[in-house]
Amino acid sequence: MTDHANSLRTFRLEKLVRISLMITAPFNLIAAFAFAFPASWIGRLIELPLETHLFYGLLCGGLVGMFGLAYLWLAGQPDLNKPVLFLGVCGKAMAVLIGGGLFLADSLSGLTAALLSGDLLFAALWFYWLHTEKRREDDHADKSSGSGDARWRADHHCRSGR
Repeated sequence: MTDHANSLRTFRLEKLVRISLMITAPFNLIAAFAFAFPASWIGRLIELPLETHLFYGLLCGGLVGMFGLAYLWLAGQPDLNKPVLFLGVCGKAMAVLIGGGLFLADSLSGLTAALLSGDLLFAALWFYWLHTEKRREDDHADKSSGSGDARWRADHHCRSGR
């Protein structure tokens, strides 16, 4: 694939990541409200347990909402901050793993588990973009300084005294 085609593909993928960040942010904020106030109509709609202690509900809702705000912030930045996006991958993956486990243990409603499929999709997309960016950066570094094998051979040759 040509450098131009790779650049275009990277641009499209980054645009898709930014759109996904803007899509997931309001869902996180709605979920934050539901976790903080499980007796609300949203909490009842997704069948959250009503017996949650207020502290834990507010703490969980605050963290989910904070991620939502971070996604909005990140989508508007000129460069996507990779460590922040990686935390998003971790948060989304954690939600899917916990939710999936609870669903399998028959402790989470099917509707709530189904809603987590969006988290799985976003985590996979963001992880793929991060992996693609890492490979692109590595390729660029190799092109700038010669191939990695050639650098190793030159270093090895110098150290061995040949």
